[in-house]
Amino acid sequence: MRISEAARQMGAKGGAVSSPTKAAASRANGASHVRPIAARMAEYTAPVASGCIEWARYRDRAGYGVVRHEGRNIKAHRMAWTLAHGPIPDGLFVLHRCDNPPCVNVAHLFLGTIRDNVLDAIRKGRWSSHIPPGTRRLTDADVEAIRRRKAAGESAAALGIAFGVRREHIHHLVRQCR
Repeated sequence: MRISEAARQMGAKGGAVSSPTKAAASRANGASHVRPIAARMAEYTAPVASGCIEWARYRDRAGYGVVRHEGRNIKAHRMAWTLAHGPIPDGLFVLHRCDNPPCVNVAHLFLGTIRDNVLDAIRKGRWSSHIPPGTRRLTDADVEAIRRRKAAGESAAALGIAFGVRREHIHHLVRQCR
């Protein structure tokens, strides 16, 4: 990056000149040109009528806010939780009560497992099997019949042949909670 002629003249007159070299030297000495994460989080959010506080900067494809911190991209709702409550325990995720991906309102966030997230989505009618319509082999009635016949003692192999699916799929359907 070149320093413009105006910046050189300011430097000659005693004004402050910012150059990549000076900035790098400043960071090497422990100084940082980046504002604290809490200040950036506060500045880059906006309240909305629903009570959510939405991340107003970059969002990923799913709509979740993303903040850069210590050289890494972090989901903004996870950073909000961490700032308010401390580190997120291993195996847990930060989930939204409001189902609004850009929301960073800590009153709308809670910790949970992947299972908690899936059950929450099912309860709220947001769960999709991600199977395109028309490509499913089994209807809901088929699944109920499979469960009934399996409970009556019919083998998974026989049910798989009868319904045109693998026996492992039969086992999965029988164990799966709906």
